[in-house]
Amino acid sequence: VLTAFRARDPDLNITVPEMINYSDNLYVTFAGAGRGLVYDDVYIGRYFAYLNAHEVDLNAMGIEDLRRHVLVLTDEDGNSRDRYSIYKSLVFDTALDDAEGETFHLCEGNWYRIENAYIARLSAYLDPLFAASDLPAYAHASEGEYNAAVAAGDAAIACLDTQNISPDVQSAVEPCDLLAVRDGVATFYHVKVSTLSAQLSHLFNQGVNAVELMRLEPQAVDKLEALVRDLMAGGDPDALVVLVRERKYRIVFGIVPRKDPAGRSLNLPLFSRISLMRGMKALQLMDVPASVIFIADQAVPAEGRKKKRKKKEVLEKPREMQAEAAE
Repeated sequence: VLTAFRARDPDLNITVPEMINYSDNLYVTFAGAGRGLVYDDVYIGRYFAYLNAHEVDLNAMGIEDLRRHVLVLTDEDGNSRDRYSIYKSLVFDTALDDAEGETFHLCEGNWYRIENAYIARLSAYLDPLFAASDLPAYAHASEGEYNAAVAAGDAAIACLDTQNISPDVQSAVEPCDLLAVRDGVATFYHVKVSTLSAQLSHLFNQGVNAVELMRLEPQAVDKLEALVRDLMAGGDPDALVVLVRERKYRIVFGIVPRKDPAGRSLNLPLFSRISLMRGMKALQLMDVPASVIFIADQAVPAEGRKKKRKKKEVLEKPREMQAEAAE
């Protein structure tokens, strides 16, 4: 880990070590070497920039420093919410010279040993499921902005981001982010601007759960039809609804990566690959075609900004206290 850290190895990543709701408008900063700027994304490059700003020598840092430094989730003003050790937030795959046939995976501060034959089996199953992207490049500040922009640019696409098709009194289930007719079938796009384990696993589960719900609950399909007719600005909503009701649909997981798309499944953390294979097999059992695409990332990273200083409240002294002070 230290060798990869000091070399800024692209295979070393940082993530929030638990599921979080990004709709809460969470931001991130760092602590341990001094005051940090507030950023709108979780990326190890931000941590390196933080260390550079405080003139920290990477070669002088040890594991204890990584345990002591923290990733801090904040609100928009920089007010702290949750804190995680940098070491516990690292995700990394590596091999040892004297451990042939094995790969070691670091996740949430724990090491896992995996047989290379299993990793090869993951790649053999998943890599053929990756396809060329048919969605526009990502050049936006958030997933929500991207989904809205894609739908605004094509009236035949319905943006269903944050919508709910779950029957009453049940937990909310989002059908997908974007829905359109592609190659004669209804295509449910699930989009994630991340290659982080927890968020990707949630993405894959979301795709499977939405299909299962539509298969089990007629009310879910009714709600989806109402959303399509309400939110699709053009195209042929009737044709799309018919395809959905006839179960002529497919799932596409769209990921905006920071890595070369040629890496296919190896671009994803190990546990995400495991979740993806499980999800793809579940969809296969339901006779639902599914694929993964990498959406080109053309977004310009936002600059970090300083935390907002809290305004000090000026309390007026009671009149009797003012009188005593005057005396």
